[in-house]
Amino acid sequence: MIYVLASFKKEIGYLLDIVNIKGKKRFEKRTYYNCELDDENFYVVKGGVGQKSVPKNTELFKDCSLILSTGFCGALVSDLKNGDLVISKSIISISNKGAYNSIIKGEKIGEDDLIKVEMDNNREMIDRFIEELTKEKLNVGIFPTFTSPKIVRNKLQKNNLHKITDAYAVDMEDIYRFNFAKQIGAEFLSVRAVLDEISDDVPGFADGFKMGQKLTGIISKMDRSAQAIAVAVEKFIKVLSE
Repeated sequence: MIYVLASFKKEIGYLLDIVNIKGKKRFEKRTYYNCELDDENFYVVKGGVGQKSVPKNTELFKDCSLILSTGFCGALVSDLKNGDLVISKSIISISNKGAYNSIIKGEKIGEDDLIKVEMDNNREMIDRFIEELTKEKLNVGIFPTFTSPKIVRNKLQKNNLHKITDAYAVDMEDIYRFNFAKQIGAEFLSVRAVLDEISDDVPGFADGFKMGQKLTGIISKMDRSAQAIAVAVEKFIKVLSE
């Protein structure tokens, strides 16, 4: 059974519109949607942000064979645009919180400050998946990605993060979801849609009056990203059912 993990309802809104929802339940502050698409059954789980997004109870995942991690991500290079899809080639994270502050300031860190895990996905399946996505005129690439403990807010921080880690996109959940998949003996694949481009500032309370303006800009890009996620999951289910 495939379990699709996302953080927010906005990320999976278009996906839920195109599937047949056979059931819905809440458990441990997460929403589980029992979905059907082209006679294939799978679950979509809305679970929140960061490390807390990973379920503590593995019992609900006893039939899980693959976790598909999805949602929005931020671009760390100028070539990635809003709505582009990023398949993780490897997931990079930090071994200690102090290293993150050094990274976004552009300061060098030690080799032991970073953790990197390589994805071991079926290449033939990935090639077929990308073929289906390109038929839909979606831009898709396979890149190293970074799981951040905090929101990466501006172009300078994004540039520094790319320069030091060589990651092309940033999220806040994938390393934790990967470890969870490993814990339950399931395969793992991350496919995310770019929300904020490298030049986009991600708002925070410190922005004061500018927060509303920045937030409006980000919100306006959500639909394109969410549509890309819906197509990606639809095509992934199709490829696996072949």
